[in-house]
Amino acid sequence: MRKIQYTATALQPIFTGSDEDAGTLKTLRREKVKLPKAIRHKSWFKSENSRRVAILMILERIWKSIDFEPMRAMRKLKIWDEFSSKLLAATRIKTRFQFINELCRFFNIKALNDDKISDILQRFSDDEFLNIIREEQQFLVLLLRNKRAKEKDTYKRKKQENEDSMLEDLPEERKEDDSKNYFGLKNYGKETDNDSDKLYFSKTFDRVPYISGNSIRGILRRLVMYDFCQLVGIEKLEKNMYHQLFTGGNITDSTIYEDIAQREKYIAMCPMIGLFGSAIGNMTITGELKVGAMRPICKEHRTGDISFWELLNTEFGVRRDDSKLERDIKIITESAKKEKPQQMKYEYEVFIKGTEFNHQFICVTHDELIESAFYHTLSLFKQTPFVGGASAIGNGHISLDYVVDSQQTALYLKYLQDSKAEIQDYFKVK
Repeated sequence: MRKIQYTATALQPIFTGSDEDAGTLKTLRREKVKLPKAIRHKSWFKSENSRRVAILMILERIWKSIDFEPMRAMRKLKIWDEFSSKLLAATRIKTRFQFINELCRFFNIKALNDDKISDILQRFSDDEFLNIIREEQQFLVLLLRNKRAKEKDTYKRKKQENEDSMLEDLPEERKEDDSKNYFGLKNYGKETDNDSDKLYFSKTFDRVPYISGNSIRGILRRLVMYDFCQLVGIEKLEKNMYHQLFTGGNITDSTIYEDIAQREKYIAMCPMIGLFGSAIGNMTITGELKVGAMRPICKEHRTGDISFWELLNTEFGVRRDDSKLERDIKIITESAKKEKPQQMKYEYEVFIKGTEFNHQFICVTHDELIESAFYHTLSLFKQTPFVGGASAIGNGHISLDYVVDSQQTALYLKYLQDSKAEIQDYFKVK
């Protein structure tokens, strides 16, 4: 068995290629991690409803600051969906003050003019405020939406005279809030002035971004199989054979019996199949390579001195139809109607340049040839060190601090050279 433990350092921002969306923001892949030390403190509020109402008051004030006048009709129809998704996207930061800044940026609110927002924010800790929104996003939007709908029907969008008086229920001392019915919430649960029954906030885990071992394994498989084809002179492949090499294969036969001789021959003709495994016919070949997840060095993993929140940033790009702007080439369209140039801004969450990661590879084989193929894989990875998504637009480049000796890869390279003709015949190159 051979284990390679090393540190990878981001030379460019890194995006993990997650499909999860939070508004216009593509988020990093995350895993649930128990914190080294649980966060627990007494809340300023005496009940969950009191705390929830305070957050709703902030959201309502931000909602009223949005300029709806220049919005297109189609956007207005879906504005609550947009508000809900961007509300969640704004929680992908570290502090409640940054949250306000992000949500205002999403809706192009230049400046807030409401002292009560800062007054309410002082009654929360960062974790308490952001966790409630993350966990209750849809419920909070539902309450706010219901209230706005009732106001529209009852008051014809007129400003209520008692709007500011609601915050009198949030004085400087810890006094119970009785304004829950303002958002359609009713009293529930036990509420008392006894200190032993005060509301506590606790947080025992966080969702920490990482780069999955499966994504790294997929990158390496394509890298080594392309190299294999180049070394032995394979220029064409049947589709099934391509998938067996490059994507992990597919099950095409229903028989329950495995052809051991066929499996051993396949590995002999392509040692990388022995390393990475594949599904061939009715057989599943288990690879000898184990690929760990690439995790940031941070407090949450007990490996660093800073929180992973300090290692995150947001990048953006723009997709647009440049054919509408072309001057030198006439663009012919089926429609005679002249279309306006359109563009779309998109954002994605990244690990910042300089982020360090712990990672490991383990090769469990006792076969010297497959072990040599393993070291050749590490050598190829070091020559093309990219992980995650969006590498074509300046993301994913890393440095790897392990060293591969040329003698460790020599057996594999010599084997391919000596067996080149046999391998070409097996893969029907001629």
